[in-house]
Amino acid sequence: MVKETETWRSQADGFPQEAIVVAEDQEGNAIVLLPGDDNFYVWDHESRETEPIELLFDE
Repeated sequence: MVKETETWRSQADGFPQEAIVVAEDQEGNAIVLLPGDDNFYVWDHESRETEPIELLFDE
């Protein structure tokens, strides 16, 4: 996660510097965690905005 987060922070214009990248979606957006929050967010690389999301895991 450290390397991916560093890459997003240095290469993605407008990426929130406090965000930690935990995954990427099929559309090229980052799934992130924000400090002080237990929720997951998606950072949209086109709009450069962060929106809360609900992740569903198969059992």
